[in-house]
Amino acid sequence: APPALAAPAGAGAALLADAIRAAKAAAPLGPATSAAPTRRGPSEEALRKAAAAAALKGKSIIPGCEAPIVPGRCPFYLQSIFRAGGHGRRAAMNTVAVLPDTIHAVTCGDDGVCWVFDICTGFPVQCLVPDGWAAGKPRPVRSVTTICDSTHIVSAGDAAIGGVAHVWNWREGRHEASLRCGGAFLSSSDDLSARSAILGCADGSATVWNWNSGERVVARMATGHVARFLEGTEDSVFNANESHPVIARALGLVHASLGAVTSVAYTPTSPGHFVTGSADGKVRLWDAGSGTLVRCMMGRHSGRVNAVAAFPDLFKAASGGDDGVINMWDLTSGLLLRRFEQLYAGPVLSLQVVPGGRAFFAGSQDGYVRIWSTESFLLLCGIQTGGGPVRGLALNPSNPMNQVITANEDGLVRVFAPR
Repeated sequence: APPALAAPAGAGAALLADAIRAAKAAAPLGPATSAAPTRRGPSEEALRKAAAAAALKGKSIIPGCEAPIVPGRCPFYLQSIFRAGGHGRRAAMNTVAVLPDTIHAVTCGDDGVCWVFDICTGFPVQCLVPDGWAAGKPRPVRSVTTICDSTHIVSAGDAAIGGVAHVWNWREGRHEASLRCGGAFLSSSDDLSARSAILGCADGSATVWNWNSGERVVARMATGHVARFLEGTEDSVFNANESHPVIARALGLVHASLGAVTSVAYTPTSPGHFVTGSADGKVRLWDAGSGTLVRCMMGRHSGRVNAVAAFPDLFKAASGGDDGVINMWDLTSGLLLRRFEQLYAGPVLSLQVVPGGRAFFAGSQDGYVRIWSTESFLLLCGIQTGGGPVRGLALNPSNPMNQVITANEDGLVRVFAPR
């Protein structure tokens, strides 16, 4: 049996108690450590019918346009639902991650609170609230990631000034460390080669943070540098300042202002490297040890990059953006391998690659999670979540196999299990 979790203190205790009461009233599924539920409450049934109705109705994303192409229905059923915040108004959920025990998951949202819940039952078991949290003035949490020690997680988001990332002992509900940046933290990933987290910031930087030792390596985009853009490369020439504008114009250089780092992903096939996606539509490969740029991918999205995911078996990555396109990249050469276009699906908001790399899951603005094959390059099927835009997406590799967990804009986290 998994170890009991310590109860939170202060505001977290009250929020957790309210969420537990709401979970018991909505769907009495039994203890949090039980197996998959055998009973489903009326609220789950109502949401399931709403999802089916939405799938059949085929609404257009833009009024006046033809109905979108609805993918074939995947063999998944709605297993459980986690409701944050009890019976009150729910804030949108932005991110979700499966914890190393594969029994629990953590999710965070616009209310600035992170929740640990049982995956199979949707039962809340822990509430993580930062110091100074106020219900009337929440600071959204944009991303959450686990640390490979199986005890700690890192949440990252907005602060009163700039952004802040917090390290939590999720088993004990204890806050342990913080890190700030000049803009809101928008993305995060775990660095499996060290006890570190990789954080993407709105000020155009990505930070590799070893919170245990306090060491930081900052990889800055070319913002604030004069840069020459070549095909497939991006060479920083020298720092731009007030004394060199004439030299910069004479050399024919351009001032690069690449904007926020909106997504990051560790590359398991090449330890010590990570991939970033930015507001300028570009995908870049970085050295985590030195913070230097290794390669800029050839080509870009026509809008902001919202999600990147690295493949576990090959030195490849996928990226999804506001243009509704998913690109597959060869990180060794920087070449674009394949484009996956999701007609009328809206922006791609989240991506996950399955263990083995044979397929990936994409969460979109239209509320679907689409499954794409990396072998046939075809759309296999889609899951209609029924909860609006899929802001966060996670896959549970076990317990049982291939559960799909979505964090939706309607404030609910849904768990879909294969039939």
